[in-house]
Amino acid sequence: MRLNELFEVYIEDVDLIQHDTSLDGMRYRYNSLIRNVFGEKELEDIDFKDIKRFQKEMVEGKYRTRENTIFSVSYINGVVQLLKRLLSYANMMDYADFSYEQLRGLKSIHNLKDKGRFKKQQIIWKISDFNVFLQYVDDEKYKALFNVLFYTGLRKGEAVSLCWKDVDLIEQTIAVTSTACRVKGKGQIVKEPKSKCSYRIV
Repeated sequence: MRLNELFEVYIEDVDLIQHDTSLDGMRYRYNSLIRNVFGEKELEDIDFKDIKRFQKEMVEGKYRTRENTIFSVSYINGVVQLLKRLLSYANMMDYADFSYEQLRGLKSIHNLKDKGRFKKQQIIWKISDFNVFLQYVDDEKYKALFNVLFYTGLRKGEAVSLCWKDVDLIEQTIAVTSTACRVKGKGQIVKEPKSKCSYRIV
């Protein structure tokens, strides 16, 4: 069995237990990098040294984003973890016989020294910065939206999915019970938050 065939079997198998957005993420990581490098390989021909080399080449910039930038460490880790998950699944379903030591050797990247190019500086606005920004927003609807985002810390998808039933103007609270996201082939959908911790009152 080739890795491409295994991936299709795996996606079909986990379809009922994964969110559409999670499946989309898996497909994107697989198709953007893994398919071209390992997709046509027979499972028994996949060499774990080649996977480690592939990981190193991603870090060094051999493979790049559409914008020609180096992939982030978290994205590279996600790609390697997907490969590890596929090979573990192959073991579980008796499509292959990889050793525990081989699978355990596929580790995430931690503590990258002098890899500052991976670290995007996070910009944190003070209230004075936000107020200056608001002076350039003419539409009152957008002003209200930006105020909600800035003062509550809601994620963009959480704000987009809000309904009036979620807003209590008397108690001055917002109930976060859903999130909006884009799913390939379906457009924008509203779904439940990713985790229990995401349900909250702000």
